[in-house]
Amino acid sequence: MISFFAKHPTAANLLMLIFLSIGVLSIRSLRRETFPDFSPTEVEVRIAYLGATAEEVEEAVCQRVEDALDGVRFVEELRSDARQGMAIVTAEMEPGGDYQAFKDEIDTEVAAIDDLPPEAEDPVITHLHTTDLVLSVLVTGPMPLADLKAYCEDFRERLQQQPEVSLVAIQGFSDHQLRIELSDEALRRYDLSAAEVADIVRRQSVNLPAGAIEAHEGELTVRFVEERRSPHELEDLVIVAGPGGAEVRLGDIATVSDLFELDEEQVLLGDRRAGLLNVEMTKNQDVIRVADSVKSFLAREQERYPQLDFEITQDGSTLVSDRLTMLVKNAWQGMLLVFLTM
Repeated sequence: MISFFAKHPTAANLLMLIFLSIGVLSIRSLRRETFPDFSPTEVEVRIAYLGATAEEVEEAVCQRVEDALDGVRFVEELRSDARQGMAIVTAEMEPGGDYQAFKDEIDTEVAAIDDLPPEAEDPVITHLHTTDLVLSVLVTGPMPLADLKAYCEDFRERLQQQPEVSLVAIQGFSDHQLRIELSDEALRRYDLSAAEVADIVRRQSVNLPAGAIEAHEGELTVRFVEERRSPHELEDLVIVAGPGGAEVRLGDIATVSDLFELDEEQVLLGDRRAGLLNVEMTKNQDVIRVADSVKSFLAREQERYPQLDFEITQDGSTLVSDRLTMLVKNAWQGMLLVFLTM
């Protein structure tokens, strides 16, 4: 075969031209990603132990989890990170191991630990390195911060319904809360204490199941819904009711604020607060297809809400597109040179 191509260089060049053409035409059918995936297969066990020092976490939690995971198959390495109030144990799987068996045995062994401190919370087990960042979207506009967060959450839900998009995470907002600031003068006037007001608010702002009713059509679930979700609803809550119909509401003795727990958890676009939505993909998705789906959705969203600003950052698809463009360009140039040589 080699001697044949040596005697017929035109046939060799033609064969090379065919291979180059096939390679160029098949690029779009390949799964494209920014960088090859060299991440190890790891499972993380995270257990919160609030109020404990790092030394107490190491002795009371980390060592017990490590002992439980010693017998798990396919474990290449165990790493422990003892922090104040938090234990993190990471198990790395050896190359060629059975991941499903690896993960199932970790779940079983961690669930069987019965000597953790009573104050420790339930373990949270997570599979690491399952996704890669595609791009990030900054969202801002002329609206209150609470409304901006609500819009970002709605934006995420609708974006995840788009073709090729499966994972979207929001950053820039801490936990939302309604803060009640009581007036000392008003408490003394109505002979109330802060603990009494807190107990009244807790008892009157609830969302609890109240049983079920059997009916001909089936079973009806009864639920007591009286949860207060806005400052106005909380301020309207009755704290003291007199026999003559007089009422003291929470708004008469307190100021209710709608805010976020941690002010330092924020993202800025210029001098304005913004929400950051990170679009991620799984290992079997194509970075360019995911990015194109997101950009098409953003174009429609910008037409729908022209008063909002959307800005794409950390777009990994552009790097892949540039590399593929260079690859195709070089391939066509090579094919042209081969054709001219023939």
